[in-house]
Amino acid sequence: LYRGLLLLVFIFTGVLAPLLIEWITLSGGCEKSTLLIMLPGNIGMLFAYFVNTKAFSHGTIKWEYVATIAFLELISQLLIFDGLMLAGSAIYTVAYSSVTIYTALLAMFFLHKKLHPMQWVGIVVIVLGLAVVSIGAQSDGSDVLTGVCMILIGSVTHACTYVVTEYVLVYIDDPISPERLCFILGLFASGFNLFWQAIYTRPHFQSLVVEQISLHHGNPYLILCAYMGLALITGIHAIAFYQLLGSIGSVSPGVC
Repeated sequence: LYRGLLLLVFIFTGVLAPLLIEWITLSGGCEKSTLLIMLPGNIGMLFAYFVNTKAFSHGTIKWEYVATIAFLELISQLLIFDGLMLAGSAIYTVAYSSVTIYTALLAMFFLHKKLHPMQWVGIVVIVLGLAVVSIGAQSDGSDVLTGVCMILIGSVTHACTYVVTEYVLVYIDDPISPERLCFILGLFASGFNLFWQAIYTRPHFQSLVVEQISLHHGNPYLILCAYMGLALITGIHAIAFYQLLGSIGSVSPGVC
């Protein structure tokens, strides 16, 4: 029952996040070079600390694997978020769903996993669904082709994080808890993003943030509320994601 609820939360927050991101984009609140749109997700991962503080004292941190996951996650986020803003949420949903196929193939190859027949059914349904949905998906982005390419490459990179994370949480000796891994990765990502805000966004805040919001006739207070809501949504999504990887592996969350 608990895993079922986690899956529902994982799916629901995964649907809400890209819609909220596109609304912020249309309001002029996330000029892509600022990386501001990634900041809520980075900070949201830190919420994992409050889920199970006792779990932070167990396990041995394998820093080489953590650094690998952090690097792959950074690259995938940069590609996927930029692709989302270029292609729009409808095309994004179709292209990003391909992460399921990549995850299954990587898990079979690197983790030597044998997939359950129902997992194969889920993958086939997704492939067929992508073919159907792509027919009616509207190209509501500014540069759909570039956006799709970025999302597809980012999906492969994100699939790699699925598999490496499962390896860290399940296969190595004395693994750390999913909450602890989520929190540590959040520290890495938040530190990098805040550094970028300090050296790049802050000096160009007027032209890249204030003027863009004004140009798109956005409401700065609503945009700020949207950012806070996005931090909560992506934080819950990340916590559910890492808990699922530690309990049922990488393929089933990918299918969901």
